[in-house]
Amino acid sequence: MGCGNSKPSNEAAGSAPTPQKPANSPAPQKPANAAPKSSESTGADELKVPAVPGELSADCVILFVLGGPGSGKGTQCDRIKAKYAGVVHLSAGDLLRAEVASGSEVGKKCEALMKDG
Repeated sequence: MGCGNSKPSNEAAGSAPTPQKPANSPAPQKPANAAPKSSESTGADELKVPAVPGELSADCVILFVLGGPGSGKGTQCDRIKAKYAGVVHLSAGDLLRAEVASGSEVGKKCEALMKDG
């Protein structure tokens, strides 16, 4: 969800520190069945997604709200946005439908995958 100063709008500016990873921690290992990075080739018909410039801030929080159709995901996201300043809500369904509607090559591939279930 939001990044940066996403604090409740009714709270003071101070907050608890974020736990940091110990300096001597080993680097995470890539699982054998992990998906290839965009720079790695799978040999299959690849879907090329353009890189987005910039990076997330160190205090960025990404929150996934999951549930079935009509379970209240959008309602909960609206409540979170109202309570916390600077929060951005991205709906996977809305993004997919917009890409399909654009008629782009990515949208056409998404549409085919969505039709197959």
